[in-house]
Amino acid sequence: MLTVLAIVVAITFVITGGVKLFNVPASLAIRDSLDVPPGQWRLIGVLEWLGAAGVAIGLAYRPLGLVASIALAALLVGAMFTRVRAAGRHDRSEATGLALDTATLVLAAAAAVAFAASL
Repeated sequence: MLTVLAIVVAITFVITGGVKLFNVPASLAIRDSLDVPPGQWRLIGVLEWLGAAGVAIGLAYRPLGLVASIALAALLVGAMFTRVRAAGRHDRSEATGLALDTATLVLAAAAAVAFAASL
């Protein structure tokens, strides 16, 4: 179970980090709608890749997987706050983005629990 969950989390964050780092147009539109500066957007992409690597390596060294999963969950909490702030500033709904962030947060949190249980 942990292996499958860790692989899903790692792949998810390789993709989400990659769209930020490679300036995928849809990602740039999201960045601009959230009022996130380009440098910060790239940093988030790097952190997502580092987290994905930490989760994958965590399959061999469980404490790293636990820390990486928790860090990714924290990153998602920050993303959710950013969405809520942008929604208020621009008087629009961010319900879809929040739902996706929540689902991904649940994945990262489940991985953290699974890593913790395996220590």
